[in-house]
Amino acid sequence: MAIKKGVSANLPPNVYRNESKGNVYYRYHHPVTRRFFSLGKNRAKAIEVGNQLNLRLMLKGDKPESLIEHVEAGVVKPRRIQAMTLSKLIDEYIVERVPEKRWGKQTEKNYMALMAKIKREIGTKKLDQIDVLTLSDWLKTMTPAAHTKYRTRLIDIFAYAIACGYVKENPADATLAKTFRPEDKVRKRLTLEQFYAIHDKAPEFLKIAMEIALITLQRRGDIVEMRYDDIRKDQDGVLRWYLVQNKTKKKSDKAFLAIRVTDALQAVISRSRNNIASPFVVHYSPLRKCRDQMAAKEHWTQVTPNLLTNTFAEVRNATGLFKRLQPAERPTFHEIRSLGVHVYEKKLGKSESYTQDLAGHSDRKMTDLYAAGHEVRYNLVDADLDLDLAKRLAGR
Repeated sequence: MAIKKGVSANLPPNVYRNESKGNVYYRYHHPVTRRFFSLGKNRAKAIEVGNQLNLRLMLKGDKPESLIEHVEAGVVKPRRIQAMTLSKLIDEYIVERVPEKRWGKQTEKNYMALMAKIKREIGTKKLDQIDVLTLSDWLKTMTPAAHTKYRTRLIDIFAYAIACGYVKENPADATLAKTFRPEDKVRKRLTLEQFYAIHDKAPEFLKIAMEIALITLQRRGDIVEMRYDDIRKDQDGVLRWYLVQNKTKKKSDKAFLAIRVTDALQAVISRSRNNIASPFVVHYSPLRKCRDQMAAKEHWTQVTPNLLTNTFAEVRNATGLFKRLQPAERPTFHEIRSLGVHVYEKKLGKSESYTQDLAGHSDRKMTDLYAAGHEVRYNLVDADLDLDLAKRLAGR
């Protein structure tokens, strides 16, 4: 038996203490199967269950049972499973599984939001009360795209529950998967005229963000992280905005962009410089500084993706142009990206490859990202939409 050191030294054999992002939890390492199984966060209970498991393994001699068999036999079940709700399962999943996922920062935020909604709406249900019908009825209330996202996350959560011995089957995996088609999309496209109607009523930071989105076709998460020091001259003296797209940086070399700063884009960047000292191009001065919100930001002036989305929605609704549409049908900030592609291709006659390169779209896996010396190889792209021309196209 291996000699344990450090924080696990004073625990029973095969019981280990782990810590992730400030959360402490315990695991049992089965000496035969070599698998780890959760024992929860309570040290005393972890020691008690660990001792019971070790005793059962000793009594079995050369025919040790798996921990799951112990669970089914009642070694762990009285203390761990009877009171286990979906919320508690998700909390444990977040502590033990999420750190191993290595998601990107924005992806993790999105998944955490999904799991928070699951907890709010069906989290109080105990695991033995959740079946295929329960999850199927809940998923039916969603759009096809949302249905796929929540179903995928639930499948992974219940796969973890099976590995821990909490349940025997995965009810989420048994639900019907939905095939998402472009025609299923509920949200309506944004027109250039509607863009400027919203732009007219927008606060200055939203105007800046909207203009950058229309010119560069970038996502909100990349736009709010745009810094003045990301804008610099290349070796040929051309001024460019260097960025690595958060959403696709692990999937495609197209995510590494060096966008040429045209006169139109430079005018937007110059206009963004005001009496608020900020490293971010899109910035604002909050009316009040909430400690929790400040802790989640790199700088107190930073605009979060959610603030950008919510402010856009408020101004959009204030125009009255979309009052006949259901909330889920109304265009969001993300639709500016599609609008920009339309303007470039249909109004300016740009090629499909032009907009694909600028938007960072590619199905090809990330290859040859680093040149000699591990230098990132950026894709040089243009973003030469003239906002004055866009206004004329919108009839202004």
